[in-house]
Amino acid sequence: MARAFRLGGVGSPCCCEGTLIIKVNGCGSVGVPGLTVTVYELDGTTVAFTGTTNSSGNVTATGVSGTRRVTVTGSARWATFDASVVLSALTIITLTVASGYHCACCPKPFADTLNVTPKLFPTMAPLVWTATPAFGGPAAWESHSAGGTGFVFTVACQLKMYISGTLCMTMTPHTLDCSGLIVTYVSSAAPGAPCFQPGGTTFTLTE
Repeated sequence: MARAFRLGGVGSPCCCEGTLIIKVNGCGSVGVPGLTVTVYELDGTTVAFTGTTNSSGNVTATGVSGTRRVTVTGSARWATFDASVVLSALTIITLTVASGYHCACCPKPFADTLNVTPKLFPTMAPLVWTATPAFGGPAAWESHSAGGTGFVFTVACQLKMYISGTLCMTMTPHTLDCSGLIVTYVSSAAPGAPCFQPGGTTFTLTE
């Protein structure tokens, strides 16, 4: 469920109209940019203010106070926030991830189906979110062949490579683009059986 919190000098709501900050948080309680925040008049239908969150997930609202209906829209990655909110000098709204997405290491969630290139073998399937990865461990994105070869992408944005059921290496991001949700990795050498990886291969994870 989406949640809203009000923060102020003494935790009391604003009683006078003025300048307020509404902060919209996503994954990891990090602000989400580019979302539309709308505050309504007391009738709940007439728009009193609308604005777009900045790079920190903040929008500065003016001319509103008290308890108001607030909506946050603008991305299919989030369930629409539509609730009655007690506005204060700083109001924090925490979004709920929409169906088909899960949080990892970026403020906005990743889709439940991801791709890694190059593939470990030509017919390797996309990585799909699963609560019970065949390779073991907590919920993650996984591509798992019958022979035990594939990738696991964790919520910490590690990319694990398995060959014939053996964990060959765990790679951390080389580059991380949270705007486009593109992560690159560079493999290390794994000369032993069954891994046989020379190292230096760049893998790219995308939606």
